[in-house]
Amino acid sequence: MDNNHNEAVAAEVRAALARSKRQVQDVAHVLGVSTHSASRKVNGHVPLTAVDLILIATLTGTSPAQFFPSKVAA
Repeated sequence: MDNNHNEAVAAEVRAALARSKRQVQDVAHVLGVSTHSASRKVNGHVPLTAVDLILIATLTGTSPAQFFPSKVAA
């Protein structure tokens, strides 16, 4: 994934976290990583893996497909 796509997916993840009233600490717990590592993923600095997205979708009660915006600016 290119950087624009990573940032767009991360933005959708942050929106889902906000809607479900979840925090980065919750993401860290389900991913089994430090809060710092989870923050870097959620903020688009480090790409989220497919497994990350599945676990975050479960945490937020959504579908992983919702993290992929229909259009990403090139």
